[in-house]
Amino acid sequence: MIDNKIFWADDFDGEKAKGGIFVRAVDLKKFLELVEANENGNGGEIVGLRFDENNLEIIVKDLAS
Repeated sequence: MIDNKIFWADDFDGEKAKGGIFVRAVDLKKFLELVEANENGNGGEIVGLRFDENNLEIIVKDLAS
């Protein structure tokens, strides 16, 4: 589950930040729950998110190793 986690930008120095901009993410949350429930397909435990412009890549744990 990824509730209440913050994914910081790699180049953020951690000095100053502020919140307060909210977007409803109900559909995204439901989609991520489906990804985690689908361990036999391309899903599984989500271990990372990569944002690239308008794209979001969901990175899951590789159980084949």
